[in-house]
This record gives sequence, C-alpha cells and structure tokens, in this order.
Amino acid sequence: MTGDTKKIRVMTSKDTERAAYIVNECWKTTYQGYVADVQLSTQWCQKRGDAIRSEVESGSLENFVYDDGEVQGILTCGKCCDGDKTDAFELWRIYVDVEKQGQKIGSKLLKFGENLAREKGFSEIIIWAFSKNKPACEFYRKNGYEILDKKQLGENFHAEGVRFRKII
Repeated sequence: MTGDTKKIRVMTSKDTERAAYIVNECWKTTYQGYVADVQLSTQWCQKRGDAIRSEVESGSLENFVYDDGEVQGILTCGKCCDGDKTDAFELWRIYVDVEKQGQKIGSKLLKFGENLAREKGFSEIIIWAFSKNKPACEFYRKNGYEILDKKQLGENFHAEGVRFRKII
C-alpha cells in the first residue's frame, strides 16, 4: 500500500457528519445554477446527510473516506442499480472538500474504487455526472471513461445526467 492508499479507509458513523458537509458544500458550490434550487435547500442537504448515515449503518453501499488527519473526501460505491447494468459496479459519489480540490484526492478515490471493483470481480464501472459539470465530465474522460448515454434526470433535478462507463 502506498501512503496515499493508507489514507483511504472505511467510513464510520463518526465520519458521516463531515462526509455530509463535504457532499452538501460541493452541491452548493458546484451545482448552483443548473440543478433545481430545492436540491440546494436545507431540507435536501439534510436528506443527503440522512442517506449517508443510513448507508453506513445498514452497509447498503460501501462508503470510504480519504483521511489525512481530517476527512477530506468520500467515495460511495456498490453494485449498479441501473436496470441495464446490473452486472456493473457503480461509483455513486466521489466528493472532495471544496478547499482541498485540485490536490489529486479525487483521483486517488477514483483509482481506489476501480481497484475495489476489480477485486470484487467486476469488469465494468458506471458513474453518473451532471452534463453541465464540465470539470467532472472531463475528469472521467481523462481517466478512461466513455459516455454511455445521457438523460434528463427529472423534476427534482431539472438537469441532464451523463452516464459514463469504463471497462476494466
């Protein structure tokens, strides 16, 4: 294990408040202007935090943190639930603290997720991004992901999603 890999560990219940903060700050700073305003509201921020806490408690998805003394990023992953990709692994969330972006933490979490998928015997990875999130879309392309398709994500989002995939 490299030093950076050692900084990635399983998320615990003690991490969920910090993880929710990171996710919600990313939503507010990155998605402002192209997702429905309701998604940036206190109510929806609370729902995202509740979802993370529930996932950690139930183990329904795998959650990891990048911790260099404080949690700086999160990765949520598991079996894909897209009806046409039930044999794929999905990276559900990769978020890095707004203050720590640009320091390769997202790349480390992405590679960790890819290695985990391989270890679990998956040959395909799926990840979704908002089409207007150009930095994320470019990040996935640079890391070998191709656009599989695009679709409107519905009334709660009012935004187009891009589904990326990578064969591993």
